[in-house]
Amino acid sequence: MGLCNKTAVKLVLKGTPKPVYRPKRPVAYSMENVVEDELLRLECNGLNAVLESNNYPLPLPEDIFAKMANCRIFSHIDLSDAYLQVPVDEASQPFLTINTHEGLFQFTRLSPGIKAAPGAFQQLMDSMLAGLKRTTGYLDDILVGGSTEEEHQHNLQMVLHRLRDYGFTVRINKCNFYMHQVKYLGQILDADGIRPDSDKIAPINIVYQSIQALPLSFKQVRDRTTSDHDLQQVMRFVNDGWPSKKASITDAQVQQFYLRRDGLSVVNGCLLHGERLVVPSCSRKRVLQQLHTGHPGVERMRSIARQYLYWPNIDEDVSKLVRSCGECASVAKTDRKTNLESWPVPEKPWQRLHLDFAGPMDGQYYLILVDSYSKWPEVVRTKDITTKTTLHILRGIFARYGQPETLVTDNGPQLTSEQFEAFCDTNGIMHLKTAPFIRNQTD
Repeated sequence: MGLCNKTAVKLVLKGTPKPVYRPKRPVAYSMENVVEDELLRLECNGLNAVLESNNYPLPLPEDIFAKMANCRIFSHIDLSDAYLQVPVDEASQPFLTINTHEGLFQFTRLSPGIKAAPGAFQQLMDSMLAGLKRTTGYLDDILVGGSTEEEHQHNLQMVLHRLRDYGFTVRINKCNFYMHQVKYLGQILDADGIRPDSDKIAPINIVYQSIQALPLSFKQVRDRTTSDHDLQQVMRFVNDGWPSKKASITDAQVQQFYLRRDGLSVVNGCLLHGERLVVPSCSRKRVLQQLHTGHPGVERMRSIARQYLYWPNIDEDVSKLVRSCGECASVAKTDRKTNLESWPVPEKPWQRLHLDFAGPMDGQYYLILVDSYSKWPEVVRTKDITTKTTLHILRGIFARYGQPETLVTDNGPQLTSEQFEAFCDTNGIMHLKTAPFIRNQTD
């Protein structure tokens, strides 16, 4: 891995926050070696809340594509573990201390997930590529162009010299050189110019699919979105950029979209949250009534809504509608007469395991085994779930990790057979059984 030798990133705290102790994460013994090899990739929890943002702007697509005008040959360079190639100055390194089963570790390089990382890295990229013709960088992606092979080769060599001078290394298997067509930031660039990537246009179909599930036409949704003041403000933020702080947004309704801003997009005059259509406020009551057709209940209504629709507090609106419905109330489930209690927390890994099956899915089943202490899952695909097959899978898992003290299952026939009970008795495993089809039997 390379190491930038031109600068080190400095992290700036908000005021004088107090240090916070974070306990080490529990790790299954079988995974300790893997975790030790990947310690530098662990996330730093709690730091972003007290860090100042780096507000250095990312380049606009229009500026990037303007540099590539009239280019016929392209190369795309991807930096390997880009942030981790940038050192953090010594004064900032204590902020990046993490607690592990091997003790305290301190990042000396910029960690992914740090709030200031994108702005600091983009600033470094712009400085490194300054003055180079037909070359642009968007975070760790560098695009080099040229109108002729000779010009492109010259530009590419200049970029490679800069990378070497700065100490960066590239991920060669993700780099592409001397291409006549390149996909970049959702666009296709070639000798004919710039046009949208067909793969990125797919969300447009999602709009129509979502609207087909509504008692509304596309024109109605688009027109009502246009007349919805709050959605129009959100769409302007999506297109032009969001404020750096939520508090700077005065409209409470628009504030509710702030935390979901990374998943928002504008397609054909409509607002999308992921693949879900954001319904204008004046149409929400009508949509709820459509979802309520047949009185399917809260969970079913929410399930349908999550496939196609979104607006802030949609789950609460569904609940209110169902609670106010007399027919739904008359058939609602009675309150449970017994209190449910959680399983006791184990004292060590592999002390208590929970076993269940999922499927069939595409003709396959999945045996799922979860360690209650570390939450480590073992998932094994199988064509059948007979006692013989189940025991064969368990013997393989136990050979790697050892025998558990307790095994929790439901009362499925393959798990209550004499052969299965004999296996548990022979290996000294306490077999506890719960009623089948209870969602919270595993923890």
